[in-house]
Amino acid sequence: MPETVFIDTGYILALVNENDQQHAEALALSQRFDGHPVVVTDAVLLEIGNAPPISTANPCQPRKLASMDYQGNLNLR
Repeated sequence: MPETVFIDTGYILALVNENDQQHAEALALSQRFDGHPVVVTDAVLLEIGNAPPISTANPCQPRKLASMDYQGNLNLR
């Protein structure tokens, strides 16, 4: 079984925001750890929900996050 990966707020925000300075690195990490079980804490989810909108054209990042496919590998802690 693949190693479990903890994801934090910065990684998730960079992954969903194409204009983020770390977007390319976040994409590379998402490919590297594809299929690994993912752990995220309630605190991280709270920080994401409280983060400023990614853009005025797409102000609701939770929808974009909900569309991400974790293939049943996401564990909330």
